Amino acid sequence: MKEKSDYIVLTPVGYKDELVGVRLERMQLSCPSDVSDVIHSGQGIHGGIIVRSAQSPDEFGLEAAKHEEKPFRVQLKITLHNGLQSVRQKEIRQLSFTFVDNFDNAKKYNYVENFIELLLSNFPSDYGNFLIRLAKLLKRRFTQIQSVDMEIQVTDSEKTILEDDSVINDPADVPRVPAEPPKIGDVQELLEHAFPNGMTTVEIASTLNSSCAIVEEFLSQLAVRGVITHLESDQWVRIDKDADFQNAIGKQMPKVSRSDRPSVAIVTALYAEKLAVDAMLENKRTYVRYKSDGESNVYTLGNIGNCRVVSTKLSAVGQSRSEKISAGSITTRLLGGFPEIEHVFVVGVGGMAAGVSVGDRTIHLGDVVVSTPTSSQHPYAYIICDSLQRNRDSNQVECYGVKTWVQYDDLITRIANEIRSVPADSGIHWSDFSSECLKAIHDTAKDTEFSFSRPLPNVDAQSSAIAPPVTPEKSTLHLGPIAASKIIFKYQILKDDFTKRFGLVAFDAGFDTVVESVFGNRIGSWALIRGISDTSDGTKGKEWQPYAALQAAAVMKAIILKLP
Repeated sequence: MKEKSDYIVLTPVGYKDELVGVRLERMQLSCPSDVSDVIHSGQGIHGGIIVRSAQSPDEFGLEAAKHEEKPFRVQLKITLHNGLQSVRQKEIRQLSFTFVDNFDNAKKYNYVENFIELLLSNFPSDYGNFLIRLAKLLKRRFTQIQSVDMEIQVTDSEKTILEDDSVINDPADVPRVPAEPPKIGDVQELLEHAFPNGMTTVEIASTLNSSCAIVEEFLSQLAVRGVITHLESDQWVRIDKDADFQNAIGKQMPKVSRSDRPSVAIVTALYAEKLAVDAMLENKRTYVRYKSDGESNVYTLGNIGNCRVVSTKLSAVGQSRSEKISAGSITTRLLGGFPEIEHVFVVGVGGMAAGVSVGDRTIHLGDVVVSTPTSSQHPYAYIICDSLQRNRDSNQVECYGVKTWVQYDDLITRIANEIRSVPADSGIHWSDFSSECLKAIHDTAKDTEFSFSRPLPNVDAQSSAIAPPVTPEKSTLHLGPIAASKIIFKYQILKDDFTKRFGLVAFDAGFDTVVESVFGNRIGSWALIRGISDTSDGTKGKEWQPYAALQAAAVMKAIILKLP
């Protein structure tokens, strides 16, 4: 007798008014033909997934299932756009979960939360991919879920005018609908991202797909508010209010006396990250070295305890070639300009590796991760995956092309472990540093749209769709490897496998050239500190970015205070 295997059976349940039902159920089968009305049996990466023909609601169990005990229900409110038919549709997708026998009730809530977080990351654009994502998660990862019933209720549908490049018509026959016009906040955000570099009016207008006239009006308003200034090269640049701008900006950096030379360097990328880090410094002074060719630098010198530190902000970060070169060059200039640097921290936001727990601690939005090795099996602190090797015959991914980095000096890891073990209610906790500077940082950031307070729990595609929210009020510190990759984010299954293989705790936007520069300068004591702002790589959850960055800066300060 053939041995039975685990299958996920997907059954569409006919139409009733505007309600569409789908059941995904785990079954032990000898072969797909054990199930009736099979129209497709998945192969390859879809192996173990069976699709049946649509069943009548009167004959199938979705209606009856409503009367069964289903303690875990999640509602997703979604708006769909059909560009070809110019239709916008609002709907509610309700997911009801049952579990295998003997699964611990205490674990069910977090289990479903992790399932939803993975489901919503890189949200599928159509029904087919949404159902395939559900089936794959059940088959390969969430094996304690017995079934999922999904009910789709259309709440609103209307004709809209949508512009779609895939529709090929004569431009003279098609009324062009302009993109949403930029706002003044978009211009400010763009200049904050570019800081310390400047941008011309033409560059800003091109990036925002707007006219120079509109951009010039916004630039004038921002200049009147004292948010930006116009430079001699016809570029606009964000003003750092902590700096005496007229004295601090110049072609050359002023010389720093030997007693003023820092031993700790801090690298940030986003403007909110820079504000958060600088809020932890005392007796600080900021210098901006401006160059019209896009190689400007900003340095803030200050004290944390007995340590003299310097912080800088990258003007661009990511996986493109130009962004990598820029980040590496800025770091190299930083370490070359301050040769006494002994410790380097890369501080900012990141995304959680969804579904991962560190020991008995589940990772939530607002938590902090310090990059450390966790065991001999996972000895790397930072990993970059920039390629995939596939089998020529099957096209299956056989291995990952990675770059890895280790910490030759484990001082930061030991201190982070010590800080993590301090209970939140005993003595000075690392999170107190963020609370202490909250008013001051809001005063500094009053000309921005940032709020460094903890966001109210909500339901969105970057956090959790489960109500009530389970994100705790106090942030938690975690230790473990951090990674970045553009290529594996395209395939959720690969991302899950990559996470498990390298024991990852978080992802970020890609700082390999920064870490490579640290290694090139023979600095063995370094770490990335990431405040969790989303389930991606830290770049998507803008609502959580300021708070997460402030928590990461607080952990950084706690570690620096314990440096010898």
